[in-house]
Amino acid sequence: MGNSCSSGQTTVVETTGRRRGNQPNQDYLTRFMSLDNPSNINHRYGHFAMIQKDHSVGKGVKQTFAFKTTLSKEELQKERERFWETRIEGNPLIWESLRNICESKQTIGVEEFYQMCSARLTNQSMQLVFDTNGRKYEVPIFCINDPIAYGERNQNVFDISKVETKTMTLKLRSVVAQDIPVIIENTKKVEDLKKHFLSEPKIAENYFGNVHIRIFYQGTELLNGNFIAEYNLQDGCVLNIFLRKD
Repeated sequence: MGNSCSSGQTTVVETTGRRRGNQPNQDYLTRFMSLDNPSNINHRYGHFAMIQKDHSVGKGVKQTFAFKTTLSKEELQKERERFWETRIEGNPLIWESLRNICESKQTIGVEEFYQMCSARLTNQSMQLVFDTNGRKYEVPIFCINDPIAYGERNQNVFDISKVETKTMTLKLRSVVAQDIPVIIENTKKVEDLKKHFLSEPKIAENYFGNVHIRIFYQGTELLNGNFIAEYNLQDGCVLNIFLRKD
């Protein structure tokens, strides 16, 4: 399983005759499948979904590590809906198929997966799949399986005091202006980044008053109240901006 409980070699599983397309190399796959990798998608949701590495749940392509959540059942469902509704990169049909598989109560094996979704599995797990163009689709564990406990106290709340302050340049891309560079410290919050963007002359002359702004990185929305450091952004990376006048 990816970030997987299995310790075997990382492989891309394909059905017979399936075109390999732009298959990622082994180092790439290994890096993204490990929970030890700070860029693993599950770390973005660690403030409410705490992974339990000593226990696994699910069957077939939905086998994952278990997790506990600080949320109620209703709150967790809202987070799942937020995740699926904010997938803006990749093929929307693949995202729809992945969501249907996650929400299915049936055990989905490898062959069944390929009948439902035109993407390649990694380590027989739907946590990390690739389409024929080599585009990556990561699904967090909290969307795949139910938690083993609700309303748990989170022992892994993001502690900004342990983060080394770094100044970084982020490129903000929107339909109004391409790749506006913003210099900001990683210990600032997402709303600080939004203020920087809105103060840029090219943006200020087009958007003023009440403006609704959303920021995405690789399909994940950066939420107000969170620190920039929580998203493991790299210096020079591109963020997608969506603006709407209220």
